[in-house]
Amino acid sequence: MCGNVERHHRFDSAARIAEQRQLDAGTIVRLWWLAKDKKRAISVARRHGAFAAALARLDKVDPQAGDELRVEWIADLERAGDLLGAVEVAWPKPSLHRLLVNIIPRGETLGGPSGGAMRAYGLALSSTDERVALALDLVQQSDDPTGELLGFLSTFAKVPAAAPATDRRLATAYIRTNPIESSGSVKSGWWWKIRGRADTALVADLPTGKQRPPDSNLPMHLPALPPGQLAISDAAALPSGEVLVALGSLGCRLFRRNGAAVAEWHEPTTHIVMADHGGSALLLDQRPNGEVDVRRLDLTTRRLRSYGTMELVSFAASFDGAQWLVVDRTNAAIVDLTEHSPTISWRPLEPGTACHSLLRTPLDVTALVTAHRDSIGGQDIELRTWNPNMARLTNRRIVLFPADVTSYQLTPNGFVMHRGANIEINLPGTVTARIALGTDEEARTAGDLLIRVTHTADSRQVRVERLPSHTEVLRHELARDEPPPAFRSHGALVTVWDSLGRVHVIDLGRMAIVSSTRALL
Repeated sequence: MCGNVERHHRFDSAARIAEQRQLDAGTIVRLWWLAKDKKRAISVARRHGAFAAALARLDKVDPQAGDELRVEWIADLERAGDLLGAVEVAWPKPSLHRLLVNIIPRGETLGGPSGGAMRAYGLALSSTDERVALALDLVQQSDDPTGELLGFLSTFAKVPAAAPATDRRLATAYIRTNPIESSGSVKSGWWWKIRGRADTALVADLPTGKQRPPDSNLPMHLPALPPGQLAISDAAALPSGEVLVALGSLGCRLFRRNGAAVAEWHEPTTHIVMADHGGSALLLDQRPNGEVDVRRLDLTTRRLRSYGTMELVSFAASFDGAQWLVVDRTNAAIVDLTEHSPTISWRPLEPGTACHSLLRTPLDVTALVTAHRDSIGGQDIELRTWNPNMARLTNRRIVLFPADVTSYQLTPNGFVMHRGANIEINLPGTVTARIALGTDEEARTAGDLLIRVTHTADSRQVRVERLPSHTEVLRHELARDEPPPAFRSHGALVTVWDSLGRVHVIDLGRMAIVSSTRALL
């Protein structure tokens, strides 16, 4: 029926029928767009992550309308702070490169893998002398502590510089510094592409063979640091290795890898909510009565904008740049951050289902809920998993908590619970593991990390394992009177900080300590 209505160009009616019949989101977005209801189309596309699916359908029937939707998608990504995403959407269409003139320079300031990729796109757009000089310095680095070089090279291999002579010069400079392919590395694919664009005389003289992969050096050990001068209430690493630090009533500061404060905001900040792409953050001031002042920080321009005040029970520590998952006094809710004031766009849980706790990562959302049985009565405790915006339920299972459970903590698609003197790790697809804890040992989780703290007479040892493999990735020794560190795990980056003003950033993807700094006046 939907197809018959569409053939008569009654797109509004077709879109409503598609929504009632719960057709795929790409079809619904396409129909609302053809019906000229752009706001509704964008809202559905954002909620379900359906821009790409809608474009694939729209380009077949109306390429001009497809380009118009693509422009709106780019603008939506830019509003959300996902500048690299905006560039990647526009790049296959040369007619849209004009939209990137202001986006790319902002993205180049991000640093880290995203900033490196933006530098490659900048060279492909316009090979200015300044961009070429910065790229030459980058490709000749002997190490890559923040991943910026890796981000640049993986993109540069796919997107050549605008000027052929510049492209050959950069490729030659990199191959001269890295003449041998890395064995067993993700670099191998793009190393050969860059090699093919380097100076042929240099390539002819290159040695043969492969570099030996570096030996694993696990677990890593955090360097010892003297205390800082400012008490930290929360911290979050940026892709560049810089750290955003919440200082309570003193506001918030941005510290470089060398410990220098490069920006500060004087609004009280107790918590930080980071965007997945690292281009923006929410600075929160949570008061004892449950009210939370929300401010949005653009990390490319460093402008802070007040968003409003909300009454929240809990909230996710990350968001996608446009939508934020919270639990208010009613239930779980998705807040639309593209609006100018607090706006709940939708509630993902059915009425009567209570959300106890939640954990969001860039890949999924895990929540522990109590759901009522409609047919036979009673209620079940369920562990549910959704995609990052909670638009699609991907897993749902009933979990049984024994009577002696005193506490639990969520992990991605699972949970860790205390059971007497032990802890149980319950993850789907794995055998439930029970770990005995010593009388002087405690355990907690941060994302997919299990943190075990062992106390002795004069010291304490922190051991960090990655779940579900139980690989020990970090070990840290503390004096008995030193406060235990707090952890934030977001993607490959882990931020470690304590109340004495010490902050460390670890990249678990490359198994490297990116920075170690102190919060100083």
